[in-house]
Amino acid sequence: MKKVLVYAGALALMGTVFTGCNNSDDESIVVVEPVEAKEYYNFVRNGESTVMYDGQNTRLNMVDQIVGILKKPTYKNDKFQSMFNHQEGHDDFDGKNKAELDASNKNVKSKIASSVGLFNEGKSDLSMKIKGQFSEFLRMQAEEVFPRWEESASVGVAGVLPDGKRRVTSKGYEADQLFKKGIIGGLILDQSLNNYLVKTKNDNNDAYEAGSNFTTMEHHWDEAYGYMFGGTEGYVEGRDGKYYPDGNEFIHYANTVNKNSHFNGISYKIFRAFVDGRQAIVEKKYNLRDRNIAIIQENASKVVAVRGVYYLLEGADEIQKGTRESGFHALSEGLGFVYSLQFTHNPTTGKPYFSHEEITNILDGRLLKDNGLWTVSAEEITSVAKEIANRFGFTLDQARDKVSEAQ
Repeated sequence: MKKVLVYAGALALMGTVFTGCNNSDDESIVVVEPVEAKEYYNFVRNGESTVMYDGQNTRLNMVDQIVGILKKPTYKNDKFQSMFNHQEGHDDFDGKNKAELDASNKNVKSKIASSVGLFNEGKSDLSMKIKGQFSEFLRMQAEEVFPRWEESASVGVAGVLPDGKRRVTSKGYEADQLFKKGIIGGLILDQSLNNYLVKTKNDNNDAYEAGSNFTTMEHHWDEAYGYMFGGTEGYVEGRDGKYYPDGNEFIHYANTVNKNSHFNGISYKIFRAFVDGRQAIVEKKYNLRDRNIAIIQENASKVVAVRGVYYLLEGADEIQKGTRESGFHALSEGLGFVYSLQFTHNPTTGKPYFSHEEITNILDGRLLKDNGLWTVSAEEITSVAKEIANRFGFTLDQARDKVSEAQ
């Protein structure tokens, strides 16, 4: 029997679900009815909000504080590691939310590469390895970059670039950018796409949590939303006239990709799927919930890929112009996005678009081998960019926001 699925977007005016079977052609049609339209992520039951993602906000605020001091050379590695692996009651944070963050029993490190879908909730050997890589990004900034903060960088030597702004490791990349962009994948994407949106976190969880007015399934969905949209303040208007949350590192770059004419609307597509998927859970329309999960997984993953390719090509352009060091910042951002690709989720295969082994080969075996960015060729960088674009089904010109000659 051949089954055809028709979703709410194509049947906005239909209010029923039906299944029909035509014996002559042996086809069945399953129509998933639309949910009640909601403009914002705002869900209420019995006069009270059912949305809660406080833990996600806490961890995103911790990330902000860590990132905020990665360019302050007075800080030591012990401080970075203590903030990254915060323990309840420890005096780790400063400034905004200090008391709340210090008192928290949460930390960032425990949730890095800790999804149920890929890393056995942080118990796998690979999870431990990746957590160690993030700690190493912090250590490199504190112990390799900071001591040479005002010294000139050169091949094999950490220091400041001629622009006087960017500080790099001995291989020419900014360690803080690998940490900062890596968090998008290792924390935000992994927890959202590979943890709270996978079937084991959603199926058979429609009972109310003790002492609350929301179900476990609703709460898991909120936690996925919280990692991707948490820490945001208000909404911004996109070029398509629609409004999106704006604030954390992922949404900032999703909105940036959204400005690319080839991917216009991608921010709203992700946001809309979160709203409609949550409403589908409320209305117990689980086929529509699953459809929205796939939309989120595919498009959130694509954001990372598009931005990674964009930065790689910017860096390659500088090398081709003979201004290699001017491209180190873009390449550093690109490396961070490439690192994040191992945490994406292809809804068709149920796996990342690139495996950990593939990403390790791209970074250590190609882009950063020998003297890294000081010697890698523009051709090699472009080759990696093309592989990523091909895997996701877009072109290099599209990532650059240019019209392809073939069009």
